[in-house]
Amino acid sequence: MKKLYILIPVIFFTANNTAISQCPNDNVLYEIITAPSVVGATVNTLLYGGEYTQINGLVSGNTYRITTCGDNAFDSQITIYKTSGAVLQAFNDDYITCSPQSTINFSPFTSGSYDILIDEYNCADNFVSYITVQITLLETPDPIITIPVVVHVVYANSTQNISNAQIQSQIDVLNDDFRRLNSDVSGLPERFKGFSKDCRIEFCLATQDPNGFPTTGITRTATSHAPFNDDIIGDYQEMKFTSIGGKDIWDRDYYLNIWVCDLDGLLLGYAQFPSTGVPSTDGIVVDYTAFGTTGTAVFPYNGGRTATHEVGHWLDLKHIWGDEAACTGSDLVNDTPNSADKNFGCPALISTCSNGGFGGDMYVNYMDYTDHNCMAMFSYGQYQRIEATMNGFRSPLKFSNGCQPSEVVVAENTNINTTVFPKHTNDL
Repeated sequence: MKKLYILIPVIFFTANNTAISQCPNDNVLYEIITAPSVVGATVNTLLYGGEYTQINGLVSGNTYRITTCGDNAFDSQITIYKTSGAVLQAFNDDYITCSPQSTINFSPFTSGSYDILIDEYNCADNFVSYITVQITLLETPDPIITIPVVVHVVYANSTQNISNAQIQSQIDVLNDDFRRLNSDVSGLPERFKGFSKDCRIEFCLATQDPNGFPTTGITRTATSHAPFNDDIIGDYQEMKFTSIGGKDIWDRDYYLNIWVCDLDGLLLGYAQFPSTGVPSTDGIVVDYTAFGTTGTAVFPYNGGRTATHEVGHWLDLKHIWGDEAACTGSDLVNDTPNSADKNFGCPALISTCSNGGFGGDMYVNYMDYTDHNCMAMFSYGQYQRIEATMNGFRSPLKFSNGCQPSEVVVAENTNINTTVFPKHTNDL
């Protein structure tokens, strides 16, 4: 039974609260509870519309499902605030799979106490009935996986032969974006910020080539075939074959292959999905004007997010609109709102497919088509797909030695180089 006698009136004097809350300025504390600490464990709190519960002990990097799904007492909305300073962290109204109830898969930026506020769609019905809010520890952080990268620069002139510094700037962006370390994540709209997730993937330029010899992780190939288009073998694949003016792939089971070249027309990049295509073309391709953050990278595609987007595809993420127009497609992820189509530029707010209760189109997601300075997040559902891919089709990458130093010895009085370092190992 709900206990009413411990209500303590508290008002949040914050513009964010009045902007997001459907029933502003009647927020009262119901109780203080402790977050679950065992994966799969759940704690409950019973809240009337307008009440909030303070939950202590949330841990940065953990993922918690905070949901009213399963209780139809009223049309609920969830907002989450950092207890200190009442800073808005996340918002949801009408979760995709349980509308009109709400869910937030919440991964705190910092450990500590948070306030979970429930609002009722019809504010006049506050205190008529209460709703059960479940807080479940979904998972603690997985071990970080480091993926060796080889960048194949295929160039027709000195401008296209981008610098090592430009290449390193792209690796830095990939590391920031897939670890949720990008500085612009702090500027995400409040309705989306709490859905963002550290994907536990890092990248390094390979230090060991497929034969076990030292490498910079960069190959450079001069070509007379540029710009690259589909006039030879189709699908812009010519840059991937030495025999037709490109550069052959390094073993796709042990390296992420990135080709940087001059792509014909307006194409910025493309990727090969897991278990599709042939092994000799697996990887991503990025135009030299949309790679990294310096040098030849041109605004608004100079934030390194073309590669982030394409690596997302390479790890089995679809576009947020599901590649079907008119709200008929799906990206197979429950915590990205269904969207009617791709978005361009940097819209302040756009709502399609009746997704307003979710906060509108998640145009700040890396898997949309918005400008680089507008993208800033992957969601927990997208992380789950990446995790499944790294434990499935792309699992050999976890056993690659590509990021480990090569030990090469030269036999005395000979010119024969022999490697004494194994190419790959099954030791994690």
